[in-house]
Amino acid sequence: MAKPHTGSPAGSRKGYCTVRVSEPSEDTERGGKAAHYPADDPDARLPDGGWGWLVVGGSFVINIVMPLLSQGFGMIFSRYLMQEGSSSTLNAWLFNVHSCVWNIMGMLVRPLAQEFGWRTVAITGVLLAFAALVLSAFTPSPLFLFFSFSLLSGAGGGLVVCMSFIIVPSYFGRRRGLANAVMMAGVCTGQMVGPPLLRLLQDEYGYKGATLIFAAILLNCGVGAAFFHPVEWHLKAPAATHKIS
Repeated sequence: MAKPHTGSPAGSRKGYCTVRVSEPSEDTERGGKAAHYPADDPDARLPDGGWGWLVVGGSFVINIVMPLLSQGFGMIFSRYLMQEGSSSTLNAWLFNVHSCVWNIMGMLVRPLAQEFGWRTVAITGVLLAFAALVLSAFTPSPLFLFFSFSLLSGAGGGLVVCMSFIIVPSYFGRRRGLANAVMMAGVCTGQMVGPPLLRLLQDEYGYKGATLIFAAILLNCGVGAAFFHPVEWHLKAPAATHKIS
């Protein structure tokens, strides 16, 4: 338990003082070294664990699957674009517009989250990315991919991934570095596992089947996004204030 701090605040009655009593942290109860914050530091009330680890787990899953929309662009669409005789210029524009929309979402995700909530925005992004792949599987021409892939998947994927980068630090103080490292490990895992999986799906099921299966896999990101509670639901109790004579 933190050392009580006594003092006479302005306006208090003579003969009384205020004692602030901090609740013992999880680390202190377990005999570990507690993190020390100033009394007015907002990080002092962050969960720094608990439900935050479920948020990290959800972000880990999201960062395994969702970035494959960009990283696996060539594997997903190369055979179809070659069969349709699409030019290299058009192919480059498809990917570049997708990347542009994806990064623009980074500027919009926080205002959207403040207006509609973290979970709502993240799950909406997952559904947009899912719809993008389903529409892309039935695309009538390479030009249609500007709408189905570049616009829809860029917006959906950008919302979800940028959201995970925002919400994880919001849950952690002292353990923020560890939480971010676990989340980013999902990106590395996806880069190792994703390309062989996409190639296998293409070889076994062709362009349309592989794209639909990948769309179904991508829906698992919705499970991770479901853990994105507002951090206010899990804040630690504030330090208690008592008057003693």
